[in-house]
Amino acid sequence: MRKCGRLLGKSHTTVVRELERNPKGEYEPLQAQALFEARKKRAWERKHPLKNKRVFGYVIDHLRSGWSPEQISGRLREVDHRGEIGWQICPETIYQFIYGTHPVAKKLKLWEYLRRKQKRRHKKGGRSVHNLKIPDRISIHNMRESPV
Repeated sequence: MRKCGRLLGKSHTTVVRELERNPKGEYEPLQAQALFEARKKRAWERKHPLKNKRVFGYVIDHLRSGWSPEQISGRLREVDHRGEIGWQICPETIYQFIYGTHPVAKKLKLWEYLRRKQKRRHKKGGRSVHNLKIPDRISIHNMRESPV
């Protein structure tokens, strides 16, 4: 295992764990990858949106009352649950849940409770197309007429 680890540029314990995690016998990379993706999907589905049910309920109730994610986060952190680590949540996490692909968020249409009621999130600073600069560009005013 140590020699395999050195050849692959990985720790020998990584190799051992990978072999133990997958069916015994000959190691099949495609099958191992498929099993990994299935485990990852199951883990993601088990993860509760917005930490736990109590935080989730608090966030949903306050969103429906017209609060912004920033206000909800600040209230949790500074007033209602000050110092309780399990209750602290970042406003960005709330936004990612609202605009994310989680089935609960899609079903509840939480974006309707935000002030601007935008279905999609817009990048700050506009489109990147307008921010591009052409390298070594020459203004049309600086160009001279060329004899043709």
